[in-house]
Amino acid sequence: MAAGQIQQMSDDGFSTNKWGLGPRLPVPEGAHSDQGGGLMRYRSLGILGLFGLLFLLIISGSWYTIDQTQRGVLLRNGAFVEVEQPGLHFKLPLIESVYKIDVQTHTRTYGTGQETMEAYSADQQPAHLRVSVTFHVAPDKAQEMYNRFAGDMEAAIPPYHAAHEPRGSPKRRSVRGVS
Repeated sequence: MAAGQIQQMSDDGFSTNKWGLGPRLPVPEGAHSDQGGGLMRYRSLGILGLFGLLFLLIISGSWYTIDQTQRGVLLRNGAFVEVEQPGLHFKLPLIESVYKIDVQTHTRTYGTGQETMEAYSADQQPAHLRVSVTFHVAPDKAQEMYNRFAGDMEAAIPPYHAAHEPRGSPKRRSVRGVS
């Protein structure tokens, strides 16, 4: 007798529990004596539905788009495979990943607000500077950008350090030959 079977049918058309004890109730014509079968059917449908949902999530995460201002670095298990051009692409789920690198022109301005850049002229007059850096990643250098900086454009720009050195310090640097 199956473990999920709660009641069984006797020879005379009455049901008893699996130990043969308890009240004998009439079983309607065409009814199944296995009361747990419906539960098992719903459970198997639920598990099948869960696997179907998981499958759809994996497949839907396999498509990706690279914009016109980007290049994609395709990685398989973390290793470089190729540079992807703009458009719709497919990747192997859970094995491949894509890192997008922006190739449009960016401008960073230093010397505004709290970060002031100071310099001194040849006659030791102070000057407060504002410096703008304009940069972009060449589309054919996307692989090199990823390899050197993991695609982080902020890491590619040397950090600005406002070193406030006193006048006459031997660590002063000359700018364009003026010391």
